[in-house]
Amino acid sequence: MKAWSPIYEGDSIIHYRGALTLPEAAPTIPETGGRSAFAAIGDAVRGLFRWLERSAERARYRQLEGYLAESSDVFDLERRIRNLERSYGAFDPYS
Repeated sequence: MKAWSPIYEGDSIIHYRGALTLPEAAPTIPETGGRSAFAAIGDAVRGLFRWLERSAERARYRQLEGYLAESSDVFDLERRIRNLERSYGAFDPYS
């Protein structure tokens, strides 16, 4: 195996010392990691739906927290929490 070293002579052309022709570059093949393009698209779509689900869940929790924040005192807050538990069942927005 010969190693060709490039030489720049100032004329905007890269010359190769001792070579009559330019060395051929090995063709590059993109690595897929053994997965198909359909699997990558499926992962992207699945990620999009997870993001949408998390966004909707965060919006619901903000709405619940806003409703609970409107309470005037502790008794009103407890009443609102009981109403929510009756409507939705026991909920824990931070689980």
